[in-house]
Amino acid sequence: MKPPADMMAKRQAHEELAKLPTPERIDKMKALRAQHMSEMNLAMDQRGEATKTFYAVLTPEQKKIFDESAMRPHPKGGWMDGHRDGKMMAPAKP
Repeated sequence: MKPPADMMAKRQAHEELAKLPTPERIDKMKALRAQHMSEMNLAMDQRGEATKTFYAVLTPEQKKIFDESAMRPHPKGGWMDGHRDGKMMAPAKP
């Protein structure tokens, strides 16, 4: 998975927003938000499919470890996905 390559284009789009009258800016922001959500959903779907492909080649023991670490509660709320700050975390000790 790679980060989006169009970060500069998004920055320029935001600079253009400042030049618009408020009603037009609201409409443009709404359209950008819908596009962003669509892109996020697509990325999440791709990540999910990649995870399922990866999971399919794991051994039963690896699947068990993966399942346990993926559903571990995060100390700050939410669920851990096995990563923190871009580094793979060790599975929780029983």
